Amino acid sequence: MSPLPAAQWIHDACMPVYIGGAELNVANALARWQVPVKYGTALPDNALSADICTVLTANGIDVSPIHYAGNRIGIYYLTQGTDLKHAGVIYDRAYSSFSALQPGMIN
Repeated sequence: MSPLPAAQWIHDACMPVYIGGAELNVANALARWQVPVKYGTALPDNALSADICTVLTANGIDVSPIHYAGNRIGIYYLTQGTDLKHAGVIYDRAYSSFSALQPGMIN
């Protein structure tokens, strides 16, 4: 999610959402270059995850390795115009489906 600075997103009741993260950004780049790519992660089995997978599939990413379990998608907030290197990112990954993975859950 990418809120506008100075709490403007609260006043506007709007926050842009981008599907990303380091590994997914690489997967998207590879898919754009027509390199076959699969994306593995853990997501809850719900409509939001289905929407995300629909977009990834449309981008040319094979989502078949995704493990469906848990209740939350890990997210992060990066205020527009902030610096990634200087605490511009706020992570909210506690209790996410990915954080709940245990050895043996994925082959």
